[in-house]
Amino acid sequence: MSLLDLKRTFKNDNEMRNQTLPGAEESEYPPGMKLHLDTEDIHKIESIQSLDVGATVDITARGSVISKDEHSKKDGSKDRSMVIQIEMISVNEDKPMDKWSTKEFMQKRNKRK
Repeated sequence: MSLLDLKRTFKNDNEMRNQTLPGAEESEYPPGMKLHLDTEDIHKIESIQSLDVGATVDITARGSVISKDEHSKKDGSKDRSMVIQIEMISVNEDKPMDKWSTKEFMQKRNKRK
């Protein structure tokens, strides 16, 4: 599975501010693309308990599409939206290959088959 960059492109800083929800921090990524994990979630996912701010993680998840909408706009274009409920998740620190244990190497190798 290849990863897609969800970073939004803006013509200028003003355009980014106009697309940011009031009260929300400005971000290059769309709203809803953040995962907020609370104490109970962190306790369940042992692999993230010792991560520091700025660490890069590899996320694998399974979910179900729970709603899908399409709206016509005045200019003839369409807006689409979809809500996916994440039901299962795995989060691991994204380490360079030379830092992988033998077990990590074998797991990643077997995923590619």
